Amino acid sequence: MKDTMKDLVYRGPEKTGLRVQQLNTYVLGILWALGSYEEHAGTKTISRYFQLRHHRPYFLQVVEQEMALQTKIRTVRHNGKPQFRLNIYDINIEYLNWLGWQARQAVERNYPFMSVGHRDFILAYLEIHSKLDTTIILKRYERPRLRIYGNMRLLAELTRVLAAEVGTGIKKPQQVKNRESGISGTLFYQSLQELRALFKYFYNPPLKHFDHEYYEKFSGLLREWPD
Repeated sequence: MKDTMKDLVYRGPEKTGLRVQQLNTYVLGILWALGSYEEHAGTKTISRYFQLRHHRPYFLQVVEQEMALQTKIRTVRHNGKPQFRLNIYDINIEYLNWLGWQARQAVERNYPFMSVGHRDFILAYLEIHSKLDTTIILKRYERPRLRIYGNMRLLAELTRVLAAEVGTGIKKPQQVKNRESGISGTLFYQSLQELRALFKYFYNPPLKHFDHEYYEKFSGLLREWPD
């Protein structure tokens, strides 16, 4: 994606604010992972906005800062627990769609149409939609594991991008067993060598934004298996 000088955010009659080159792809990863487009009809007008929701405020704070939003993060109760929400009223949804964005529950979700910035995009997505833990191999050997969750089509493209960027093997997304729709799946990375390569790829400076909790989890897990 070389000529992407369109704005993602509207500012009054003229579009100003962030352009794609200025919008680091870490922010795009958050929009991809958390965003939903909402329309609510009132008595006289229709309210349209892009909403981000998460149980931690960190990701929303990054978007609020980077996009210089006027709206603020608010806290609500969801299933008895606090949830943080951020509404973006002036987002250019047509441009976001042009990049390939689709609703989170769409049958097929695209990886964004871009040729640069993959690392930061994938890092943000993994921080939201993955889990780091251990697994038992051959009923005897404990090994670290990275599981990435998402739409089957998106995961199939994501693993190809990582293969090209990092040299990891292309994984086949495994369909989530409790989802009858067949659109949700999981990628598994269980090779210690590949996990080390991924860690080095994601956290090689310069790095403007990253979730420190996820970093500590990832680095701590790898420290359990030293060279």
